[in-house]
Amino acid sequence: MRTLLFTLLCFWQCSAMAANYFVKDKSCEAISEQLTIKTQMSLFQSDSEVKAQQDLRTEALFEYKKIKNSLAANSQIYVKERFVMNRDVNQESTSSNSIKKRLFYTAHFTPSKHCNENQAMSEATFIAGEHTFRILKSKEKKITILSNSDDRPAFKKFDSKLITSKHFFDTKFGQSTQEVTQLLGLHSLELKNESKRIRVYGRHHAFHFVNNQLVGYQFHLNLLPMQINNVLTLENKELKIKLSNDEIVEAATSITPLQITVLKKEFADVETAYYKSSDTEVDQRLIGLSQGQLIGKIAFNKHCIKSFIAKNDGNIDKNINTSLKLISSSEDNISVTPCSEFLYKKANFIAKLKLFEPISTNNIKLSALANYFKQGHSWDFSGVKYNDPIASLAKLGNYDEFFDSAEFTSQYWDGYFYIYNGKLLSAELTSNDY
Repeated sequence: MRTLLFTLLCFWQCSAMAANYFVKDKSCEAISEQLTIKTQMSLFQSDSEVKAQQDLRTEALFEYKKIKNSLAANSQIYVKERFVMNRDVNQESTSSNSIKKRLFYTAHFTPSKHCNENQAMSEATFIAGEHTFRILKSKEKKITILSNSDDRPAFKKFDSKLITSKHFFDTKFGQSTQEVTQLLGLHSLELKNESKRIRVYGRHHAFHFVNNQLVGYQFHLNLLPMQINNVLTLENKELKIKLSNDEIVEAATSITPLQITVLKKEFADVETAYYKSSDTEVDQRLIGLSQGQLIGKIAFNKHCIKSFIAKNDGNIDKNINTSLKLISSSEDNISVTPCSEFLYKKANFIAKLKLFEPISTNNIKLSALANYFKQGHSWDFSGVKYNDPIASLAKLGNYDEFFDSAEFTSQYWDGYFYIYNGKLLSAELTSNDY
């Protein structure tokens, strides 16, 4: 009995002494200076990234405790963390396990008070990673952002995968945007002005409207640039074309010369490509077709942001160009300017901002979208411009260079700029006003 009481007493005291950890809790107030710990490790393709993240968190916490010596009872620690993954292929070996990855971890620990206890995590929970985080994977200039969230917008899958020369997934020329929406559901991209509108479904199907009437349909595997495709989640790759002789052609399979001839007779434009199906055989497949009137240009008032310092006045439509909007897997509304500025809107505020490298228009098959970006220029973040030296960030705030990125903090924006050879390429920033 005495042993049991001692065990319970020890358990209660140990629990009371344990620190609680908080991530993305805006109610936390710092009571002492922030301490930054950086760790890293190498792993092979077959190694678990989740386990590696847990090991790096454990190592960072160990270093933090070693510096702080001890943590006060029920202390509150606010944590801001980031993972960066760099991949390096070993040229001397071709095995799958020769692909090395280097995982970098930065953790900022800030002793705090008044944190929201409902968001408190134990050390074990924090190490396990049961909270929102992102991993940035980089290879040379390419940056991909992954999230542990798999939320998807309420897209309606096409009930029909079939098109003919006159009907496109049960829609037809002359129908209004409202009628098309009832049949196809939510679009993923819209480019418009007062009289012209293009709506893209998934990543490969564009519906062209003039004066609120459907006038053209376009399918192409290279309809949109990579930067936009990476935001959109719905594929809708399946496409079957019913010819006038009732033969069905599937875009995902090889196509015969006779089928190509018939397609070119029934559709305004048909594009194919050759694929190597085996060591000795080459097949031809359909990669694009269109019918009706396609909109080549959409007039708009060119408006890039440039100045991001002043607080948003709540009326976002006065400050940004709204001709191009996207719907992604996790955001309701993303406005894109011709200057490769992706503006994530929340309650009439710019809550998040992404700055991309200039979008190449060479392979964009949606002509109106290509012309949209041709009229813009590279991004300009309040005087700090694309391809400027990293030191130029000092004009706007503080930065800490780490690997191929720089952590940036300022009065209005916090986030990361991505660099190559000491030059600024792109950025992902969160507003401090939101």
